[in-house]
Amino acid sequence: MTRHDYPPSFPLRLALKDARLAMDAAAPDGPRLGLLEAVAGRFAEAIAAGHAEQDMSAVYEVVRAVR
Repeated sequence: MTRHDYPPSFPLRLALKDARLAMDAAAPDGPRLGLLEAVAGRFAEAIAAGHAEQDMSAVYEVVRAVR
């Protein structure tokens, strides 16, 4: 993270896909997955910033910018 290098072990785009699948499975009658919704939002921000093919830990780049 200090080098801003995130070689893919599990790409961010796939992490977002899985988060969305989990939220879709819970809806409409299941529990609200508020924490997962927040995480998915950050994943989407990181993807929009160009980190889709990097490891999911690249979400750090958008989280650190929020400070």
